Amino acid sequence: MAEKKNMSTVVGVRFTDAQYAPHEEAIAKSGLKPARYFRDLVLSRSPTFEESGFDKKRMLNAFEKAGHALNRVAHLANSAPYKGALYQTKYLHWLSRLTSIQLLLHTVLPTTDPPIKARAAHNGNRGSPGELSNKIHAIYFRLTQDELAQFDHLIKRTRCTASAFFRALIVNNKPVFKEFTGFKKRIVFIVNKAGNNITQLAYIGSAAFDRAIIAGEVKAKWLDVLVSIEALLLAGIEYAD
Repeated sequence: MAEKKNMSTVVGVRFTDAQYAPHEEAIAKSGLKPARYFRDLVLSRSPTFEESGFDKKRMLNAFEKAGHALNRVAHLANSAPYKGALYQTKYLHWLSRLTSIQLLLHTVLPTTDPPIKARAAHNGNRGSPGELSNKIHAIYFRLTQDELAQFDHLIKRTRCTASAFFRALIVNNKPVFKEFTGFKKRIVFIVNKAGNNITQLAYIGSAAFDRAIIAGEVKAKWLDVLVSIEALLLAGIEYAD
């Protein structure tokens, strides 16, 4: 019985000039065609996955609670009639609730500054960035089924396209990937919904002041807390990235 042939698969990767330029000299020195050069480079790389010490489960739980609590305050404030002293009492209670939400978010995000992102690697061109054109280099190379199988489970873990995965392998000397968990998608949903509630609550604070129901300093505190909550929520997206 004839042995089963190990068929090959064509892999296509597109590079910008900035991504392709650092490899031009190495390709020339190797004497290989670009397709063979990049194929060998891909097979030589050992991708790893990021291991973050950041407690994403704890953060998501806090964001879920904060989102629900913010929605509740917005609902109560929207449905309450403006009735003098009674409204003042309720308003101060809502302000206390908002402060609690702010503190809850602070327990998982002690700062509103987003994480420092790694600087992009230099593209190897010491001249002006404008010297590089927008030309796209399309490279196609073949991987056997066995060779491709080495990367299949990694590509599935990242949820990115095969082309994007192999481009990252080529562009980065020590490629580090982030595993797709759905975490960021949920955080973005919570932040978007919370943003609508924050907008409503900011309007409510201004309206209460315009009706002379609350003092200026109370309105200022109300808006300051909302701004802080919004900043913390947005910082959460950066941490989730």
